[in-house]
Amino acid sequence: MKPTFFGDSHDMAKRQIMHWLTDERWYAHPMWYNERPEPAWAHPFLQRYEAALNVDIVAGESPVRAQFLAAAQACEEHLLLDPDTGLWTGVGNARNGNVEHVTLHEFIPILNHPNRQNRLTLLYDQGYSRGQTKANFRQRIEDKLQRIRDANVHAGAYIAHSASKVVFIWASQNGGLVAQATQRMQQQSSFPAWRFL
Repeated sequence: MKPTFFGDSHDMAKRQIMHWLTDERWYAHPMWYNERPEPAWAHPFLQRYEAALNVDIVAGESPVRAQFLAAAQACEEHLLLDPDTGLWTGVGNARNGNVEHVTLHEFIPILNHPNRQNRLTLLYDQGYSRGQTKANFRQRIEDKLQRIRDANVHAGAYIAHSASKVVFIWASQNGGLVAQATQRMQQQSSFPAWRFL
């Protein structure tokens, strides 16, 4: 996430959705990286991020992408992945290494890591064109979920903002855990069924 956007309504939604999915402890990889060594504002930002979202930070500090994301794979707790734009399912490697998103080829190994068998991974996703119709937007979400499920991972989603195209996707190797989390969120939020996929 970009520190300049920190504190917007999406951050409040992240905190609430984590609580609705499970009351167990959450960790977060904010997908934030700054190339300057020890930037003066970095540490205070991460402290504020932890406090606002009620999470512990797991974050890679290496500019090498695989090492940057290794902290997410190593996390043995429920995990929020918080890129700026979300999950990119495009073909090829043209956008690999961009902190604005996580690619499907990076997301699946995080989900399938042995440390994460019985843990949820929640992904903030707003990588959708705002000019899409509601039907096209929903179809794009379903396509993303199917790509995840094709990798033998269970997943669900919540449409948080139809106008600004913000979606939250949760996934796990454990299908029962995903179903339980989805049901818990539906019951506790009382949101309409059309918002869930």
